[in-house]
Amino acid sequence: MSKNQAPNNSHFLPTEVIEKCINSELWVLLKGNMEIVGILRGMDMFLNLIIDDATEIVTTPAGRTFKKIEQILLNNSQIVLLVPGSRPDYLPSE
Repeated sequence: MSKNQAPNNSHFLPTEVIEKCINSELWVLLKGNMEIVGILRGMDMFLNLIIDDATEIVTTPAGRTFKKIEQILLNNSQIVLLVPGSRPDYLPSE
């Protein structure tokens, strides 16, 4: 950064962004053609996530299966992508 350049304060840490999503809907894409959609209730410093009122979506060559889960703990090593405030179009309405 040059001497005359103002600091850029628009940077956020991943934990700050995810903390803003607590108690909101979150769409999580996981390794192995799995997805979880539900309400983010908490996280730890390792970005393991607790999700309530979740739907597990598994995609196979035969199609998609949907399973309701009351609460799930997602290990951060399985998370590929987080989409706050969104859900897939193919998720059945409740």
